Amino acid sequence: MSELQVRKVVAAYDATPVVHGVSFTVASGTLCAVLGPSGSGKSTLLRVIAGLHRPLEGAIVASGRVLSGPRVDVPPQHRRIGLVPQDAALFPHLSVRANVGFGLPRRERAGERVDELLDLVGLQGLGDRMPGELSGGQRHRVALARALAPEPDVVLLDEPFSALDASLRGEVRAQVRHVLRRTRTTAVLVTHDQDEALSLADQVVVLAEGRLIQDGAPAELYERPRSPWL
Repeated sequence: MSELQVRKVVAAYDATPVVHGVSFTVASGTLCAVLGPSGSGKSTLLRVIAGLHRPLEGAIVASGRVLSGPRVDVPPQHRRIGLVPQDAALFPHLSVRANVGFGLPRRERAGERVDELLDLVGLQGLGDRMPGELSGGQRHRVALARALAPEPDVVLLDEPFSALDASLRGEVRAQVRHVLRRTRTTAVLVTHDQDEALSLADQVVVLAEGRLIQDGAPAELYERPRSPWL
């Protein structure tokens, strides 16, 4: 079970708190959207989960393993957490196949796992292409395949669709959601797009000024919003 627990997390920059005691749980195999306007603390919270920013207080627990807490700070590369950044961040000098296999042990990079993932994200036959030869949507699917390659406990998606053209955004969202459901991956999507959060996620956590305002199913937030921003 790849349940993710965020427990009373407080995080700061230069001693100024930007996340104030946030707690929520993401059930195994579900997609949680962390929704909020710019400056709400959602990206900082994602960095805390990934191990890229150490919290002042609180804990991060994934699959029953404490990743961050009092006297515990597991390095990012040992957290079993995949990250899909906003700009996909592919290695421009590596082929699609090499990008997807980058996080695998060297002996597995030329094996079946990469082919399986390329097929899963609908990029079969494109393994020898370079990132510069791909569309924006294809690059994001490569980034997702790369994040899934080591079979992480949790995948984090940092506003992955915001840079895409509106005509492409819906299609790529649907593709990514299909892949996450098919692999039963526990995932956290950070977004400022209300439609995106409510249409894609199983659970929505709303942040405002670093505090958790609401946590529930999309239908609950739509019907009974606790924030005027919604």
